[in-house]
Amino acid sequence: MRPTFIIIGAAKSGTTALHRYLGSHPEVFVSTPKELNFFLEDGNWGRGPEWYEHQFAASRHARARGESSPLYTSFPHQPGVPGRMASVVPEAKLIYVVRHPVDRMLSHYLHRRLHSGERRNVEVVLRSEPQYRASSSYAMQIERYLERFRRDQILIVTSESLRANRSTVLRRVFEHVGVDPGWSGEDLEKEYHVTARDRRGRRFLPPVDRFPGRRLAVMAVPRSIRKPVARLYARMSVRRVRPEQAQISAAVREELEGWFRDDVAKLRGYMQPPFDGWGIA
Repeated sequence: MRPTFIIIGAAKSGTTALHRYLGSHPEVFVSTPKELNFFLEDGNWGRGPEWYEHQFAASRHARARGESSPLYTSFPHQPGVPGRMASVVPEAKLIYVVRHPVDRMLSHYLHRRLHSGERRNVEVVLRSEPQYRASSSYAMQIERYLERFRRDQILIVTSESLRANRSTVLRRVFEHVGVDPGWSGEDLEKEYHVTARDRRGRRFLPPVDRFPGRRLAVMAVPRSIRKPVARLYARMSVRRVRPEQAQISAAVREELEGWFRDDVAKLRGYMQPPFDGWGIA
């Protein structure tokens, strides 16, 4: 069994939420884990189509089945993805979730601080690392897919509309992947803000109770300072990020938005109205 649809991105634009909403539909099967990264040359491509098919083995009775890998729209950092995808699932329906390009970059930066130990100033990073800009250049990414897939195979929705007009957007998504568009369930009322949840903290040192000889080590610490030491370790063992770490000046935001003016203008041609171009173009 191979997927009938794929959420191709964009990173930090609501792909996790859409994956879960699709997975709640009784006619849809979604992969676990969400991100199979099969079509990445440095991902799971080397495992072959049989491995990919196995990820959907339990979807036998589903009308639609799919996965969600945001790195599929990370050209040029991840080249060749549309060609590999077209060679394996040429008729798959693709879904592209896009977000205000600068807001996406800022969320991406916080993700890197949390997971990759990024510590440089946000304005320096966004100006100096081209991958942030490339992943927010949505029309440029789409054009790579249009070389391999028909236009009617690609549905583009905005993260903002998925949050504000969820029932309308999901109806379009369900129709696009070929399942009952009128279905509604309690799970569709849930909010999924993965980045916000991650900001609360992620452990990067192992819990102290995993250390061999923990009891002897604890006994060696004077009783009077055991609690302060325990609190200090707890603070050190969790890496947190704060929204203010991704704050940029109004001048820098205007500069960054200027980067995307032409790309957003092109994106308008691929979007269903209404689409205001986030006020950029």
